[in-house]
Amino acid sequence: MFKFEADGYVPFITRAVKATEGEVRFDVALRPGLATPVTVLLPDGRPASGADVGLVSQSARLSLVPGGFSRDNVQSGGSLLLTDSQGRFSLAPDDSITQVIAANAQGYAEASPSALAAEPTLTLQPWGRLEGTYLSGGEGVADRELLFQYGQGTFNTVSANFKAYQAKTDSDGRFAFSKVPPGKHRLVRVITDKSTGTSSWSNDHPLMEVVIRPGETTVVTIGGSNYCVVVRLKWPAELDPGTNAHVFASIRNTPWITPPPDALNNPQALAAWRALPEVKADLANRRYYVSTQKADGTWVADDVLPGSYMMTVSMVQQMPTEAGESKTLAKVEVPLTVPADPPTGKLDLGEILLQSVP
Repeated sequence: MFKFEADGYVPFITRAVKATEGEVRFDVALRPGLATPVTVLLPDGRPASGADVGLVSQSARLSLVPGGFSRDNVQSGGSLLLTDSQGRFSLAPDDSITQVIAANAQGYAEASPSALAAEPTLTLQPWGRLEGTYLSGGEGVADRELLFQYGQGTFNTVSANFKAYQAKTDSDGRFAFSKVPPGKHRLVRVITDKSTGTSSWSNDHPLMEVVIRPGETTVVTIGGSNYCVVVRLKWPAELDPGTNAHVFASIRNTPWITPPPDALNNPQALAAWRALPEVKADLANRRYYVSTQKADGTWVADDVLPGSYMMTVSMVQQMPTEAGESKTLAKVEVPLTVPADPPTGKLDLGEILLQSVP
């Protein structure tokens, strides 16, 4: 997309242009529009000078950190501002801006452009804190990596900084996040597999929604009333998951709705698709759990909620980069149901044999 701006006018944003389109022509006409002067205040009512102001749009790429926004040059031009000595900034008449966020060490605030047009003042609320305990089999589990995920934001709009909002459980399964923004957010598990030594990959494992209140500590317990699913995997006799192969095992609920192909490279069309009621319901109800191999050779997925699922296991041959895509050597899919009663326990699926893929 291309964006055309001029002082005193509403910006003009083109549609997404594919790299294969060649020469493209746009007729650009800017219409007059006045900027809105906005004042940001500290929780005690004094002007918040030097506060970060993030202008959220479909291409803003804002990265929230405790006490403000990251300035790692990922964000798009013009999406990150600073208030002046009186706590003021100028909000341009830009229809692509969907949300305005102000933050500094003292607090956080957000509002829509329409709300600021009616009342051009943002008062920061104190940051919250999130603490919790991660249980598995009724006991605290150590070294679980967790990520605080900002609301419904995305990497392209606004998100919690991956490094700044990541925590690892201690020996008792306890963890904490300081300076988290008030509102409804998500807590996810990050699973890192370093089986090859040189390559690694991560998978965000959604755990729960958390509600953060200004100036308060929210306390949660993960895995206190869910199941762990255990399975033992067996490969075809002719295959062996050695150094050149890797096994992926995961559990997911019913098939997810996928966006139409023409929306994948069109942020506006993708946002419209995500706003559909049936899609919003599907996104809210998605569950995905990664199984990891334990020292005894079993594969375990923790914290699985009651419901019907499909377990998918694939053995993939690792290929050199110049050789192209990796090859699936064997695969199996197994339906399973996690009961609601009793509320916690272990579901042992026994031994599953993978089938060779021609």
